[in-house]
Amino acid sequence: MKKHDHTAFTSEQNKGKKYRIQEQRVFAEFYRTPQTMMQVDLKTGIMRSSICPIVDRLRKRGAIASYSIGTCPITKHPKVNRWTTDPDKFPKSNQLTLPLQ
Repeated sequence: MKKHDHTAFTSEQNKGKKYRIQEQRVFAEFYRTPQTMMQVDLKTGIMRSSICPIVDRLRKRGAIASYSIGTCPITKHPKVNRWTTDPDKFPKSNQLTLPLQ
C-alpha cells in the first residue's frame, strides 16, 4: 500500500495556526493600551509588515478602531494612528441619527 505525503497539508495547517496566533497576540497588545503598529512590532516581535494586514482584517470586522493620531514615539513620524481593540476606547460616533417613523 502506498503512503500518502501529508507534508504540504501539515505545512498549510501550521501556516494557518501561525497567523491565528499572531493575530491573537496583536489583538491582545492593542487591547492592553492604544499604540502604534511599530510599538506592537517591538513588543511582540511580529513585523509591522505582518501587523498591517492583521489590522486591516480587524477593521473589516469592526474589532479595532483608531484611538488617536499623533507622532510615533519610535519613528517620530508625525501622523500615525494609535489603534485599540478595547471597545470602551472606541471613538464615539458624531453621526446624527434620524428618528424612526
